[in-house]
Amino acid sequence: MNAAPMLLIICRHSGWTAQAAACFETTLTAGVYDQHTALVLLEEAVTLLFPDQQTDAVRPKSLAQQLPALELYGINMVYVDTSALAARGLELAALPIAVKPLQAGELAALVATAKYTLVF
Repeated sequence: MNAAPMLLIICRHSGWTAQAAACFETTLTAGVYDQHTALVLLEEAVTLLFPDQQTDAVRPKSLAQQLPALELYGINMVYVDTSALAARGLELAALPIAVKPLQAGELAALVATAKYTLVF
């Protein structure tokens, strides 16, 4: 793992929910203020990473198309629960953005090293 983030933001909700939208907005806001921030996608949040999502007809729209903006805001640490990926048939190599795999038990260590943790 990279250096410990000052702010760790954990998202557990599908990309079509208000909770995921709030998580994403909080993450981008932290980036604007140059906070050393990491985003963790757990459980249903990994559905944001399905490749080639066509969300034009979906209301509310998925946040999947906004994922590339994370890097523009300085959010370079995106961790993904590998068991959640596997449960949904996703492989790291096929994901639309670069992520760091998070194995069982590593989340606790990441939370322990972060100065602040927000869970959505």
